[in-house]
Amino acid sequence: MPEHVREKWWFPRPPHEGHVLSIFIDWQDPSVLCVGLEHGGILRSSDRGEHWEDLSEGIEYLDIHTVKGDPNHAYLYYTATARGFYRSDQYGHNWIFSQTGIDRSYFHDLVVIPGNPPTLLLTTANGTPPAWMRKEKAQSAIFRSLDYGQNWHQLTRGLSLSMERMVWNLSVDPENPDHLYAGTGEAQDQRTESVATRGGVLVSRDRGNTWTQIYEAPNTVRSVCVGIQ
Repeated sequence: MPEHVREKWWFPRPPHEGHVLSIFIDWQDPSVLCVGLEHGGILRSSDRGEHWEDLSEGIEYLDIHTVKGDPNHAYLYYTATARGFYRSDQYGHNWIFSQTGIDRSYFHDLVVIPGNPPTLLLTTANGTPPAWMRKEKAQSAIFRSLDYGQNWHQLTRGLSLSMERMVWNLSVDPENPDHLYAGTGEAQDQRTESVATRGGVLVSRDRGNTWTQIYEAPNTVRSVCVGIQ
């Protein structure tokens, strides 16, 4: 790992130890790996992790939540950070903002579903988690792009325009990519003691067109993983 990346890699909560929040393996070449460092940047390896290249230049705030590649075009990369969504059509170099149609300021999880064109879904909120102490809480929403992340529209069928709980995670069914699952819940400092449930799981069976809640959880659901039986 480049030394200048190692020196700046951290996390705001004690004990301030930086960590990898996202790993992407190239769709066609499994020797190519990308990792997103929470408060550190984006690194890429072309030799299965032996050596790493810093791809962070052009990203304004290096709190990287998700990094993905495009299944149709090896040169096209996407990343969701705490303060923006970016795309690169130069193998992770020369990142540019790509948020047309999005009216939120915080970006968390991203999935890319193969297709022609692929389907991109992005989870968002208004402000970073400390701001969610307000009455409206996270004000979260899910957005979808059908043109390689250039334009976005909000998904609202089965979802409110502004959800109190954050959508922390999106997971695609590997056997049926039309099926999506979302884990939702409060942030750590946002706990509401007067409620019995603080999280849940949503499902969509049509690539995000419509959503239904299928599970209420006593605590926040940070991650949903779909297995193959």
